[in-house]
Amino acid sequence: MRSLALLALLLPSLALAQKSQPARPDAGPDAGPPSHAGTFDGGDPDEALVATDDAERHELFALTPFWRLAPSTYRLELSYAASGTLSAVDQASELRATVGLTDHVQLAVAEDFGRPSDGEVAHQGSRVALRYSVAGAYGQVPGNPVVEVEFNPRHLSPDRAAIRASAGGAVTDRVVTATGVFLEQNLERHTPAGVDGSFGVTASGSYRYRDHTRFGAELALGLAERGTDTYRPVLKAGPSMSAEGGGFTVTTSLLCDLSEATLKPEPLVVLGRSF
Repeated sequence: MRSLALLALLLPSLALAQKSQPARPDAGPDAGPPSHAGTFDGGDPDEALVATDDAERHELFALTPFWRLAPSTYRLELSYAASGTLSAVDQASELRATVGLTDHVQLAVAEDFGRPSDGEVAHQGSRVALRYSVAGAYGQVPGNPVVEVEFNPRHLSPDRAAIRASAGGAVTDRVVTATGVFLEQNLERHTPAGVDGSFGVTASGSYRYRDHTRFGAELALGLAERGTDTYRPVLKAGPSMSAEGGGFTVTTSLLCDLSEATLKPEPLVVLGRSF
């Protein structure tokens, strides 16, 4: 819980910093928020606003990090997952708090609770993730690239770390796509678990069906040890959906490991609220 306490201490200073930001030179008494013109391919700015509005308030995808929260936007999330992306299969819940620090940086801290196949539900560890967007505003750089570094200290297992990079954007007024690469492994290698690494690529897409509803699909292709000393191929794919209402967002995905002989759905459900 220390990571969440750290974020709580940061919130007052972040809110003060937001209030003290200078107004735009062209801002009149009725001026709205800054416009983020530009898209994935530099096309119609109106298409970019679709992606910006959603992606600056919550995550659009489960597998691919896309863009970042707007400065001084806070988000709380409670999630349930049947397994990690390409890691060992554990049922896990997570309480996560995320804040947009600047035009380029967002910080996320989380507490993980899991139930291994042979154990009981227990606090597994914490996560601290820092995401950096190359552009200060959506569309300033083609592809809106971001880089995310995550540190995952764990109680009864070796600490882990991950790095992810992705690019994406609005390709039409309703469709957003993103692709990424990732690498994850244990930091303590001199244990029975070894490196337990995984790496690969992801691809995600989302279609805005209505103003507050999206449907999409996600895919991850890579190699993972999964608690062994041998890397083997992993291919996961499945549909996703997100819906907003009453200030809350529910995001779900249902991935299947297509590299296994028996298909076993792996649900992910995230309930979140932005402030």
